[in-house]
Amino acid sequence: MTNQKQVVPLKEPLKTVELDIFLDKYLGKGIKPNFTAPPEFQRPIAWKSSDRTAYFKSILLDRSEGIYVLVDVEFCKERLEDSTDTAILKKLEETEYLKSIDSRYIVLDGNNRMDFLRLLLSDEWQIPEGEYEYLANPTDGAIKTFTVRKRSQKFSDLPSRVRIAFLSRNAHVSSYTQIDREGMSKIFANINSGIPLNGQELRNAFFCEWADYVRKLSKELGPLLQRLFKNYKQRLKGDEFIVDCLDYALNNNNTTKTRLNTDVYPGVSPKTRDKLYKSDFLDSSDYQKYWSKFVELMDFVDRLVDDGVIDVKAKQKADKLIRPSLIINLFWLMCNRDITTYHEASLAVECHEYYYNNCKDTFGPEDKTFKDSCGGLSSENIKARQMVLEKVALEVKHGMISQVEYPDSLDGTFNT
Repeated sequence: MTNQKQVVPLKEPLKTVELDIFLDKYLGKGIKPNFTAPPEFQRPIAWKSSDRTAYFKSILLDRSEGIYVLVDVEFCKERLEDSTDTAILKKLEETEYLKSIDSRYIVLDGNNRMDFLRLLLSDEWQIPEGEYEYLANPTDGAIKTFTVRKRSQKFSDLPSRVRIAFLSRNAHVSSYTQIDREGMSKIFANINSGIPLNGQELRNAFFCEWADYVRKLSKELGPLLQRLFKNYKQRLKGDEFIVDCLDYALNNNNTTKTRLNTDVYPGVSPKTRDKLYKSDFLDSSDYQKYWSKFVELMDFVDRLVDDGVIDVKAKQKADKLIRPSLIINLFWLMCNRDITTYHEASLAVECHEYYYNNCKDTFGPEDKTFKDSCGGLSSENIKARQMVLEKVALEVKHGMISQVEYPDSLDGTFNT
């Protein structure tokens, strides 16, 4: 693929259209919109009612800014069909990406705005009650007011003068007519390089198998992620948790050579997460292995909660609170220390939590405890975690034969 000819992105000149035309051509008036925002390019819709109200007010006053960056899927498909460049044809056909899109446009930037406008103009969003200002005359700058009252809160309920003014506002559209999946990824990254997308949102747009694997896992593991995060889709928190599990399990194991050929304990950081996405993807057996481990992890956690070993609320049981660090550590033990059954997982969690809540040994110049080390994934924190997790693995195997008394100390293990 790397030696194939690059598909050069082409786009139409920037268009400026009024919102009524924008509605017809780009948004769509029916139940199904004309646009789609694939998960590899967009965060889940994250606007709250207050965000929508603020944007509504900005359009009324003709103060909204920004360009809608789209891909004209139909036009791109036609270019594909009409192309005589065999190198480009081969590259485009191998991705099969455009062929999988059944909407007219792909949104690379502007999804929240487009979603809001479609809801507003199709009367699916209720405008909050209150008094609003709008620019009545762009020539002389005249500002007028109108009132939205209860039970008259749809766009179609607004005074005709307000609707006419609103629909006369301009939208700026940049539309690509030749592009492939890799090109979309690069443009998305360029668009967002100067605004505060977080690391996982940018990684999500990488053109690589890791990105697709993590997205699929996030969808599969929804019930588990929902236990760990109030809204795991927000800012792709759940996706990053999966990346951390994989990075920790694959690249921080002191008994095998690390896949990235770095230090034994490189830790988990934005740099190592990016490096994971850019590394060689799992072979077919490892693909299935780690997928199965995640599914088993979700099953184990469900049973651990049902059996009262861990608690999702823990208001009265703070020592049994489910935490991302506990689940990441359990996943590491499953992948690297042969914790394969529910019985073993239950013993591992009980032992882990005993050391988390009771062990007073410390490590490093800052005298951190095991509990402290579970607060982050730095190289030093992982080094300390491993010391305890090795002990936990041994206790599990021993505990399967006879119950043991957990020590209050690990005999100076942490005093490094």
